Amino acid sequence: SDILIIVVCLVLGTLMGTALKLDDRLNNSGDFIKEKLKNTKLGKGSFSDAFVTTSVLFCVGSMTVIGSIQAGLNHDYSILLTKSVMDFIASIAFASAFGGGVILSAVTVLLVQGSITLLASVLSPLLTAEVIAEMSAVGGAMFIGMAINMLGLREEKIKVGDMLPGIILPIAYIPIANWITSII
Repeated sequence: SDILIIVVCLVLGTLMGTALKLDDRLNNSGDFIKEKLKNTKLGKGSFSDAFVTTSVLFCVGSMTVIGSIQAGLNHDYSILLTKSVMDFIASIAFASAFGGGVILSAVTVLLVQGSITLLASVLSPLLTAEVIAEMSAVGGAMFIGMAINMLGLREEKIKVGDMLPGIILPIAYIPIANWITSII
């Protein structure tokens, strides 16, 4: 509902992710796993790119956020099941284009969706409809960076992994912005 939320959360999230070197760590994880699997079919191709791209792609969408929150709060798994089918079909296409690194994105998806689901019940007072919508919007904005990388529109890739903390920042941003607005 407010583009400023997306911009601020992406900028702050990117600063946090850059400080933590999240994108580099994701890539290094992919490279490490590729090195261990180099003599197998899984180790062929652009393993790290496949792992990082599909991990981020499958973890930042609105279905991930909303589905995991629904699962955690209401024990309603319908969105996550639908997303699983869609991710499976997409992963077949990505695996044919990128290679075996796509398979390991399942671990990332399990960790991210599982964490959101478990934390949803603890954070339920903070997860208003507005916060959930803005979390999804930030994730959607990250898709633009991934699309630019996947289409090769820039010589230097956008470090989308560094943007990941931005997804959770609306949880803090919205209450703080509402408090400041009420004072002014």
